[in-house]
Amino acid sequence: MRKTEEFRISDAIPAVPESFYRTVETTLASIESQNRKERNHVTVSLRYGKRALIALVAALVLLVAATAFAATAWILRENYDPTTYLETPKDVREGQEAAIPDVEQTIASAKPKTAEYSVKMLSEMDDADELNRWRTELGQPAYAEADWAWVREIVPSVQEVLYDGNMLSFSIRLSTDHAASFAWGQHDGQCTDAITDSAVYSAEGDGMLHPMCDGGTGVLPESVTADGLTLFTEYEVDAFEEPFPTDGRVTIIVRIAIQDRRVDDMAHIGQIGEITYAFSFDTSAGTETEPRVTTDRALFGTYTLSYEEGDTLQNKRVSLDGVVLSEQVVFQSTGICVSYRIKETPEGWTEADTRALMRTSFESSQQFGLAAQYTPDATAGQDGTLYKPEHPYSAAKDEVTFLLPIFPSEYDRIRTNGYGLTLSYRCIDTFNDAAVGSEWSHTRTASDYENGYDLTSHEQRIVSFLLPNP
Repeated sequence: MRKTEEFRISDAIPAVPESFYRTVETTLASIESQNRKERNHVTVSLRYGKRALIALVAALVLLVAATAFAATAWILRENYDPTTYLETPKDVREGQEAAIPDVEQTIASAKPKTAEYSVKMLSEMDDADELNRWRTELGQPAYAEADWAWVREIVPSVQEVLYDGNMLSFSIRLSTDHAASFAWGQHDGQCTDAITDSAVYSAEGDGMLHPMCDGGTGVLPESVTADGLTLFTEYEVDAFEEPFPTDGRVTIIVRIAIQDRRVDDMAHIGQIGEITYAFSFDTSAGTETEPRVTTDRALFGTYTLSYEEGDTLQNKRVSLDGVVLSEQVVFQSTGICVSYRIKETPEGWTEADTRALMRTSFESSQQFGLAAQYTPDATAGQDGTLYKPEHPYSAAKDEVTFLLPIFPSEYDRIRTNGYGLTLSYRCIDTFNDAAVGSEWSHTRTASDYENGYDLTSHEQRIVSFLLPNP
């Protein structure tokens, strides 16, 4: 378990004493120091990490289902996931009638509050000389405090927080008259960026600081206005060594790096300032709405699985007889999460087989691995109309989780009509336009990596399950 340090903050969140900043800075500096060692002194921006491409979608697409639920106005929310939802401004969600009442209530229940913040410039940082040297070596002017004095005037404020018990997403508004320089272009000769560099949290009554990890952050260009910009950040709370409490307030302390993108677009070496900002929110909104249900699911039949081991891509026919999946259904205000892990395997089954089966087809552009479709109108012995669910990231690398956009206000409908999930597997079908068989292997060459290659896949249906009702 990582070492944590004592931290106390009152319910009313009064002005924070200097000792608060010393404690926070020590903890955050320790995290950042380790990060720099692991990344050889280059901190890569997570702007396009995880759900980055999805995050560029400005609004959700809503479709009315042509199913038995059409008469009751069942709404299917294609491409829905909580992070993308939060990245769509509230007025846009409401203006496009894309707001989901259950999710909006979850956001409102978080009740975020600002605590305190401080601003530090490059001249006050321990590695200022080294960072300044890199600036000049890369052909940029040496750091001059007067050029960046406006950074000290940035005022952060928490906007919205969405916590569903697994993912934590929040938006922080940075109010500044120099917002134009963050809009992916130069303004008055400056071109800047903001990222959440590191973060810790303290639970109410805990008195300790806990590191936060496995997150992504960035500024969407469309969030930049004349008087400020919005920084969106997400964390996978299931990956934390110490979980959030199920109720009560949590205080998040983030270190926001302000970077000169002219020095380096994706690295720590362009940093010219940082903001340490604390805010709190109520975690009770992330409480599960119904008891979770765990079920064993047996697989049968022989299928073609695709393997990626080192430089080798391979297809192999594999019997799934004797493979048992452990299914867990978690009911949350932001959707129903259905997760699978391998519980039992037959004799002769290898770790490579497990990696191949549990690889998800949305892990990369190569699009092979496990996939799923769900139906909101399944009945016993009969499938309904199928729709593809979103895949939220899971802390467990051997676990596959699918997010069904079904919310508590809609539980009565699925209790009446049933709902189910169909698992399928996408195996490699062609490599560079040449058909490959069910027993095939290719070792990638230097040319493959340099010039790229094309894969296509075809889908094999494995099994359909009726899911347990909330």
